[in-house]
Amino acid sequence: MLKDYLAERKISMYSLAANSGVPYSTVNDLANGRIEIQNCRAGVLKKIADELSISMDALYDLCESNLSVYLEEEKIPVAIRVKNKTYYAEFYDNNIPVSLEICAVNRDTAYFIHSLAKWTVEDYFEQKEWEAANALLAHAKG
Repeated sequence: MLKDYLAERKISMYSLAANSGVPYSTVNDLANGRIEIQNCRAGVLKKIADELSISMDALYDLCESNLSVYLEEEKIPVAIRVKNKTYYAEFYDNNIPVSLEICAVNRDTAYFIHSLAKWTVEDYFEQKEWEAANALLAHAKG
């Protein structure tokens, strides 16, 4: 993540904002995953990349969320994405794409996002099992 990259190089978000001419709020939101890099103007990204002496592709890679979890029982990889300041779990269920809202992006949820994503998807599959069991019971009574 961009935030980790800055911390490793001892670059503050304030100095990056001041030196690049990009508003602090934009740098902060981008570094903390509150906005998607795809929603930033190319000129803004160029200023940040130039200040960091990296390519725009490298900046994109730093800002693109590569979070994921793997559910052993269902054997399903789950991507964790950020959209509109909200975490989503995205995966395929029988070749059908599923996107589940997890929670708002903030400092506290960032620490626990892997567990929260796993619980959200497990809940989805438990709900499907309950619905299938109820349908079977209704059919048996039918």
